[in-house]
Amino acid sequence: RMLFGNDNRLVLPSSAILGALFLLCIDTIARSVSASELPLSVLTAAIGAPVFIVLLRKTGGIQE
Repeated sequence: RMLFGNDNRLVLPSSAILGALFLLCIDTIARSVSASELPLSVLTAAIGAPVFIVLLRKTGGIQE
């Protein structure tokens, strides 16, 4: 909602697509970084938390 507003016609498909792409990238990174696979949760938190913080700072935590 912070990126696309309150219109569910945009929020639901974009959330599904962005979430799927994010996890696909995380899985690819986890498999290619080292010989042993890293847990996806570690990479998801390491990348997702800073992105979430940037979004909160950008919007001030206020939903439109």
